[in-house]
Parts: sequence; structure tokens; C-alpha cells
Amino acid sequence: MKISKSPWILHYDGSSCNGCDIEVLASTTPRYDLERFGIINTGDPKHADVFLITGGVNYQNRDVVQQLYAQMPDPKVVVAVGICACDGGVFKDCYNILGGVDKVIPVDVYVPGCAARPESIIDGVVKALTILDKKRERMEQGLAPDEQAWTNTIVRPGSQEKQKEPLMDIKEIEKETLLDEVTRISFDNWRLIQICATKVGEEQYEILYTFGKGYQWKNLRIHLKKGEAVSSITSVYEIAYLYENEIHDLYGIHIDMLNYDFGGKLFRTGVQYPFA
Repeated sequence: MKISKSPWILHYDGSSCNGCDIEVLASTTPRYDLERFGIINTGDPKHADVFLITGGVNYQNRDVVQQLYAQMPDPKVVVAVGICACDGGVFKDCYNILGGVDKVIPVDVYVPGCAARPESIIDGVVKALTILDKKRERMEQGLAPDEQAWTNTIVRPGSQEKQKEPLMDIKEIEKETLLDEVTRISFDNWRLIQICATKVGEEQYEILYTFGKGYQWKNLRIHLKKGEAVSSITSVYEIAYLYENEIHDLYGIHIDMLNYDFGGKLFRTGVQYPFA
């Protein structure tokens, strides 16, 4: 492959778990040596040719991603690394995730994986360079860099605009019935994906429980007032211990039957976790 110039890459972490980010860094080390193509990692979008993004896009970083993309000079290409950047991955139906990178900016190359391997990342970048050269040739001919214009429909939280698909199918339940609902779900072999808490007002919180089985998703949501407690589900899903402690540390929500002996310091050395 002939490369017309030494491309510079701008790497941005959207909302990844850092798994793909570590692989991106690994691809630049001497073992995989992405720099043999003359590629340099830059932190300045005005100097970048390739926009490499890991993780899904949410409402908080959407504007940042669009701003970085707008600051990059034409021609430019976008590489979505990891399944989360491709279509949202396991977090696709979360209430705070818009989806993959192509929800807010055009994507030229998709590199799936969880996490994406350095070899796959290098292949994706090399394919992006081919597209970059084609865009450069079009601009030299006085044409737009992209053959087809890309448009984006802006959707803001609380918008009344109709969606093609609901972001999430959520069952509202009372906190008193949480343990019974979770127990029934576990009997059907659903696995706990995550537990998220959000402050929705000065005195109110909501907790979202997400379960998965194959390609299916199930969600439970409860609402709490300040000072109210909710039952722990560690008796059903032991891994919930981590999520519940995080909720307690971040929002001060009391979880009944949860061990606070370590002072609220998650991952403190020497603590014996219930699933260890």
C-alpha cells in the first residue's frame, strides 16, 4: 500500500471502559508498530487527519465529539473502534447512551470487538488511509470530500420528537416489590448487566436495573425520595454488591442488608467481597 503522507490521529474516548483504549495504545508500541506507517498520535484536532473514537456516545459528550470533528480540516476520516463505538454495544439500550459514533458524526471505518485487538485497529486505520486518499483526490478535483452528504437529527433529553425505536423498554415498579421482581427474573436465567442511579430532582432519585439474556434486554426502574432505603439484591445477584456500593458512595442512597463495614471505600485492600 502506498501512503501519500504521514497521517496524524486524534484519539478520543467517548464512554468506553478503557479496554479499547489500552488496545489503541498497544497498537502504537514497538510490538505492533502502527507508527511504521508514519502515523503520529496528536492531541490537536486542527492537525489531525484521522478521528479515532472508542466507546459509545451519550448526551454529555455528543457536543464534544461534534466540535472535535468540526475542528478537523478536510479531508478527514473517522474510525469507530470497539463494538460500543460501532453501535453502543452492551450499553446500547441504556437511558443515557445515544448509540454508536455514527449517531452524531459520519463514520468511515468500523472496527468491532470487545475489546478490539491491535491487529484489527491497525487494519481499520490502514483502510481509513485509503479512504482519506480518495477524499483528497476528490478535493483536488474541486469536489466535496464525501460523495454523499451526511445529516444528523439532533435529539435532546426531554425532546417530544418521535423516535423510530424506543431507547429503552422500562418497567416501573415499587421499591417494596424489587426483590420479588429480581428473583423472578433470575429464575428465567437473566444476567445482571448493571445498576445505575440518577438524581432527578432536589429530593428524588431513580435506580435502573438492567438485565440481559442473549440479545434481549429487561429493565426495572424504581423511584426514591431522599432518605428512603431500597433492598439489596446481592442475595440474588452477588455481583450487585459492587454497583450498590457505588450508588451508596455517589448518592448516599441507603441499601438495606448491604455491608458498609469498610467505610464506603469501594475496592479497599483487604476487604473480603461476598463473591470472592
